[in-house]
Amino acid sequence: MPDYTVLLLAGAALAAGWTAVNAAPADLAASLLPPPRQLIPGEGSLLLAGRRLTARLPAGDAHSACREVVRAALRTAGARAVAGGDADGDAFILGEGAPLPPLPEEGIAAQGYVLAVGPRGIAARGASPAGLLHAAQTLRQLARLAGGRLPCLAVRDSPAMRLRGLYIEGGQERFGRVVAKEYLLEQIRRLSELKMNLLVIECYNLFPFPSFPACADAGTLSADDCREIMAEAKRWHVTIVPSLQTLAQASELVWGCDAGASYREVTAPGLTCPSNPDLYPFIKGLYRDLLTLFDQAPLIGVGCSEIDMQWQGRYCPRCQARVDAGETVRDLLLGHAEKCIAAVQDVSRELGRPIRPMIWGDEFYMYGPGKDWVGLERISKETIVGFWKYWPDYAGIAGLMRRGYDVLGISAIYNHCFYLTDLSPEDPPKSWPSMEQTGTRNIADLVAAATAAARAHPEREFLGVATASFSKHRLRAFDTLWHGFALNGHCTWSAPERPMEHYLPAFTRAFARHYYDARTDRAAATLAAAYERLDRCKSQLERANQTLHDVVGVYDTQEAGYLGNTLVEAWRLCREHLDAEGRPGEELARIQEAAGRVVKEATAVARRLRAHRSAVGRQAELDDLCLAAEKIANHAERQILLVEACAATARAARLPVAAAREEMARLARRWRLHQGKVEAIQKLVAPLYTRGDPCGYAALLGDVAMITQHLARLAQEPPAEEQPAGELLLEEPFSDLDPGRWEVLGQPAVAAGCLETRAPGGWGNYCGVLSREAFLLDEQRPLVVEYTLTPVVIGVDSQLFAAAEHGREIAFRFAIAGNTNRLLLHTRSAVALPDGWIDAGAGWKHRASSPVLRAGQTYQVRAEITRRGFRVRVRLAGQDPWDLPFWDSRVVPMDSLERTRLLFADVEPEGGQGASRWGQIRITRAP
Repeated sequence: MPDYTVLLLAGAALAAGWTAVNAAPADLAASLLPPPRQLIPGEGSLLLAGRRLTARLPAGDAHSACREVVRAALRTAGARAVAGGDADGDAFILGEGAPLPPLPEEGIAAQGYVLAVGPRGIAARGASPAGLLHAAQTLRQLARLAGGRLPCLAVRDSPAMRLRGLYIEGGQERFGRVVAKEYLLEQIRRLSELKMNLLVIECYNLFPFPSFPACADAGTLSADDCREIMAEAKRWHVTIVPSLQTLAQASELVWGCDAGASYREVTAPGLTCPSNPDLYPFIKGLYRDLLTLFDQAPLIGVGCSEIDMQWQGRYCPRCQARVDAGETVRDLLLGHAEKCIAAVQDVSRELGRPIRPMIWGDEFYMYGPGKDWVGLERISKETIVGFWKYWPDYAGIAGLMRRGYDVLGISAIYNHCFYLTDLSPEDPPKSWPSMEQTGTRNIADLVAAATAAARAHPEREFLGVATASFSKHRLRAFDTLWHGFALNGHCTWSAPERPMEHYLPAFTRAFARHYYDARTDRAAATLAAAYERLDRCKSQLERANQTLHDVVGVYDTQEAGYLGNTLVEAWRLCREHLDAEGRPGEELARIQEAAGRVVKEATAVARRLRAHRSAVGRQAELDDLCLAAEKIANHAERQILLVEACAATARAARLPVAAAREEMARLARRWRLHQGKVEAIQKLVAPLYTRGDPCGYAALLGDVAMITQHLARLAQEPPAEEQPAGELLLEEPFSDLDPGRWEVLGQPAVAAGCLETRAPGGWGNYCGVLSREAFLLDEQRPLVVEYTLTPVVIGVDSQLFAAAEHGREIAFRFAIAGNTNRLLLHTRSAVALPDGWIDAGAGWKHRASSPVLRAGQTYQVRAEITRRGFRVRVRLAGQDPWDLPFWDSRVVPMDSLERTRLLFADVEPEGGQGASRWGQIRITRAP
């Protein structure tokens, strides 16, 4: 067992405030990130502040970053380097140097180093240029801790694992800051600073492919960007490993451009066809492109993850013929994998350098029949198997190594990381207990399990771990997820089998000090405490979400209550927890009281952080943490307002009209102030992405505005049943279908005053009615279309109300349609819309979504159409008129439309189902 004893003794001195000169050796070791293998205290100290030190630094491009870091370390200590010639080999000497211990032989010795501080100078030697850079990074951290006087000491250090790094999912992060060139350059430097050396990038079409330029789009980096990224990675001794999904998850490659059509599995969007022989020369060209670009990559990922889960038996005729002939989906996968592995081997020979293929192994150890390892023996032992698992258990690592494979691990920190990285996945308890072992626990436990597996199978190597994040959580919790990434660097370097509870508090303190470049002990302690305090606040928001479902914008999580949430739906759930008198029930009262405490606590944290701003070097990162505190306080404030507004509207009908209006006006003012805070947060997060609404704030802001406007309307005029006003243009009671009014599409039926429609399947096969008249649209006076709608079967494009042309086709100007469980609103605009929509881009785009529809529930729909705008308001049949409408889309801009026919219909793809019941339709012109 490696000797880590000196760093297991860390006590509470860090929290109390101290300097490195008077710190105990164990405290000093624990304050470094990651802690060194061995720290040997010496006698005395070295004064650096105000001094000029002769610096003999290593020459050559391989040591460029090392020279930069050493000079930065001296500046941090208040000293200045004076050139004293080149050092010999992988070494540097400052002042008169100091005696060095021998290089370590334990761990990954080739990345090891020794560093010594003596009373007359500093010396370091690395086993390689990368090792010497690690020594320089340790010196910089010591300087940050010690100020202008360093304690005399010696460090012997080397990592436990060969590869320690970060995984970026280039498909989910497209059009976001995480894959922008400047940010990738910054991440490379950050990895090196924490002695991490691996950046795995799932490429999709993030990088340009000279052999297939057609798949490039606005999210693809330029060739010059890529060259700059590669040069920076070489400089900082960070290995970039490309990975490319080529069976499942291939949408960006071949489904986003016409040139990719011949490679598609036409029956399964997102997949390629493994029965197409032309696919493999194509894939080989892509590998050649990537490995020419990443010219030092020792391996390349060939994908093969989540195949059966995404294919789901939707085989094209060629693949179906193979299945009918007796092949299994596993056989199709293995055949594909073998061809991809052979393609990598061919490119390796062409390029004249060793490159190992890596296949994701989840099909063999995680899913259904895959747990039986069937067919794994067909994968050559030269192939590295990637093990990803984000919750227990981790027995698959030992299973792979026992079967003769080297393994690279992928852990993840993404579940429940809205606003802030999740330090306590077990709080609150989860509906699926495995989710209590995600995030920080997954990072630490996977490394511990891998270490045990490697010890049991010394003939194979567990190469290390890259930690990932998914589903835009890096943007939602920007950039506090570095706490998790740094934790992976800590675990894969130092004593990887220790239980996380033994070191997490000390790690968080060290992380706060070095990630934020905290210049004082008080600033470092405040930063560390902020993570712990805000994590407790966030856990309370999670507890409230189990009742309210008010965490908006989260997807790809296994925990119930986070998917598809909207604030409007939270309003409905809140109303359900009021008592018969409209007062908050016991659960709502607890939520309201706890939210008040969270507002105070998160606000206090933000205030304390800003008070230490002058003592923090990385102020952009400090701003990110302050923003997390503001988001948490803002969310808790919204919970308080939600409970108050729901209770007030539920009681309003019992109050005198004047008192009810006064209460609505008071609440409207508070919601308007809250809306301003949400808008301010949205402006701060908007630079993190260029498309969509990955942080959920556009959708949230729309709902906040809807609540604010609803309360303001109630304050001005108490509710009454809405009566149609203005010029009546058409009224259809559905006693029969007048062919003079309607063109009948398909075979709808009229029964009991309703139009019943059912999609027969096949695009263009509408079932419904199309108005004969093309209604004139006005700039100011909306065309008002009112009808009742009962979804019977919600497909992907039924319950369709849309602008239509004379050829029976929708005009792609405005539409709402049921999709799975919501109404989706689309408009066409030749220019991008202002922020605040789900997709504000130019073209025919999805702009807004309703809350969840329920089949069999009747809804009252009111659409207001002007020449340049489309708005939909929906209420539940029989809904309390004081209550918030089920949905108000707000006015969505669109291209100018002079007149339009109106389509009411169901339509579904081949094999799809959709059915609706339409009540009386009334069309008027507003006064």
